[in-house]
Amino acid sequence: MVLTANVQSLAAINVGTGPDPHPNPSPDGRGALKSPALQGEGWVGMVLRVNVRPLAAIDVGTGPDPHPNPSPDGRGALESPPLQGEGWVGMVLRFLSDYAPRGCGSLVMLCARKLLALTALLIAGPTCAATSAFAIDQVAAGVFVHAGKQLPLDAPGHDDIANIGFIVGARCVAVIDTGGSVRTGRALRDAIRQRTALPVCYVINSHVHVDHVLGNAAFQDDKPRFVGHARLGAALARSRAFFLREFAGDFDAPATAAQIIAPDLEVKDTVELDLGDRKLLLRAWPAAHTDCDLTVFDETSRTLWTGDLLFRERIPVLDGSIKGWLAAIDELGRIPAKAVVPGHGRIGHDLAAALAPERRYLQALVTAVRADLAEGKSLSDAAVALQVAAGEKSHWLLWDSAHAHNVARVYQELEWE
Repeated sequence: MVLTANVQSLAAINVGTGPDPHPNPSPDGRGALKSPALQGEGWVGMVLRVNVRPLAAIDVGTGPDPHPNPSPDGRGALESPPLQGEGWVGMVLRFLSDYAPRGCGSLVMLCARKLLALTALLIAGPTCAATSAFAIDQVAAGVFVHAGKQLPLDAPGHDDIANIGFIVGARCVAVIDTGGSVRTGRALRDAIRQRTALPVCYVINSHVHVDHVLGNAAFQDDKPRFVGHARLGAALARSRAFFLREFAGDFDAPATAAQIIAPDLEVKDTVELDLGDRKLLLRAWPAAHTDCDLTVFDETSRTLWTGDLLFRERIPVLDGSIKGWLAAIDELGRIPAKAVVPGHGRIGHDLAAALAPERRYLQALVTAVRADLAEGKSLSDAAVALQVAAGEKSHWLLWDSAHAHNVARVYQELEWE
């Protein structure tokens, strides 16, 4: 909104001691306000009782509206103020000051600043919180992406680390990955419903990893086709006990195996899905990141969803075949994509540039491990994992969470060459 406030300063606002009507309007508690403490006190009285000092960080003077159209349907959009560079709050305050009785301008201005600031918090706070909690970006016409956080799997928020989203056709919607919990899947479903009333006809999983599939259960009532690699069902069956043991809190309680949903439409090579005047080309890959990787190419927008065949910023994780993954990267580079949605990291518009860092890291692993094997070194040497491709460390987030694992997998694969 047009009021830019320092959250820490606003946290000091105390407008009473009663129960909080909005105990947690956002994940970080922004906008939480206490109820009025005085019996019979109206909300205007509460505003006037607010201590003005914590509001000092609020800019109610000049400056254009930083969010001229803060919602997809234009709700909240405001006309430009009459004075160049003047925000709408500054305009209101100037009006009040101009027309206040002589000698009362300061009091009017003080009350107005309090009133407008708190009103903006009450109205804008929950909206801003909802946006920051589950933001959706439209990267092309009808193509929507929620960007995952760059967190390890054992951190709070680990159920929202993958890039997930949906594509809207003339007939129906396809979901591409559903996140690492039923609640994340439900948030994605709510985001779809805010943008279209068309039914969800397909839920597509790019591979088996927990951060991409546990949200499937949120879509069961839509009765879509669940789509995945021909080997995804078997991979989910192998992972079921692990998911239930390690990620029980990411299911609806009680955690049950029935919430782990396997595909009923399997892709062995390629499959074309029609959303109505919009076709998606799905391709199943040989073992690479995992043994069940699937990509989705939207022919209309030429947007490629790679799943975890592409990591950006976050260190890649190898659970399939290093040689297969390098081969897949070469093949991916030949797809005529205008936009690429990786499994993790920033959306890109230059596919070759997006693939290059990952190829460099994986090739460095292969080169270093082959050299170590030629010298007779084994993985049992504790120093080996620290030395292999160490020059790559500064290029990747969460290095310690995956690099040693990757080195071990490459050793296992290459020692029999």
